[in-house]
Amino acid sequence: MLLATLAAAALLQDSAITYDGRANRVHVQIPRIDTVITIDGSLDEPVWRRAARLTGFSQYQPVDGLPAVEPTEVLTWYAPDAIYFGIRAREIHGNVVRATHANRDNIDSEDQIQILLDTDNSRQIAFLFGVNPYGVQQDGTRSAQFAGGAGGPSATGGGFRNINPLEGSVDLNPDYFFESKGRLVDGGYEVEVRIPF
Repeated sequence: MLLATLAAAALLQDSAITYDGRANRVHVQIPRIDTVITIDGSLDEPVWRRAARLTGFSQYQPVDGLPAVEPTEVLTWYAPDAIYFGIRAREIHGNVVRATHANRDNIDSEDQIQILLDTDNSRQIAFLFGVNPYGVQQDGTRSAQFAGGAGGPSATGGGFRNINPLEGSVDLNPDYFFESKGRLVDGGYEVEVRIPF
């Protein structure tokens, strides 16, 4: 009986592996999970408990490199046809979330998450997928601004490794097809994103 209870408890535990940026656990193995979910802004489906969990983010403003004041957790997994992201963003300073039901690409002055996918690992250009707390989308490309000049990498490695998110150039002309939905929750917001391959 005790063994059966322990086995059942083990099955109910989260099987996700946690990656922590501040602890330098940053090489993420994203699990493949063959399932389909409805993108509804709620991270309560069982698949999210099996996703890779990313934590320990650092801020870049006002002082780069300090632990982020507002805790954020990113969950990610992929299926044969898409990659999925679930974000839990906390607002611990007065529970004020800045978001509107704005037009696409018009969320710069709002709280938002941005997913940058550097699919060829060039550290020079990435696909940008942004979402505000209601799921309103922003998309395009972000190009790295290099300290080395002439568009080449700097002596320190350049590219996205050392990029300040406020530098470089963003082109919001492309409109990619992806699904997103967000919702306000007590203490912040949650966003669910599906980006097809």
